[in-house]
Amino acid sequence: MGVGKFFTGVYYGKYDKAVHFFASAGVTVVLLPVLPLWAAATAAFLVGLGKEAVDWRLRHSRIDPFDLAVNFLGIAAVTGIALAVGLSWG
Repeated sequence: MGVGKFFTGVYYGKYDKAVHFFASAGVTVVLLPVLPLWAAATAAFLVGLGKEAVDWRLRHSRIDPFDLAVNFLGIAAVTGIALAVGLSWG
């Protein structure tokens, strides 16, 4: 399986929403050491939105609002945990 095919979603099937959740959460976690929490959360959401825009433009698929909602839930989970352990929003 080539990297390109992996990232197109062909192999995600019924796990597509789980991939969106954990990818958004992962992007947020990776950005936390270099950005404030609010900026990491915003950037992670924009990455997810950008992925949907690329799918729409290149794959001629629709922007899935449920994918965006699950992206938001992954970001919200990391944000909630970060706030619970004492990381500040700003």
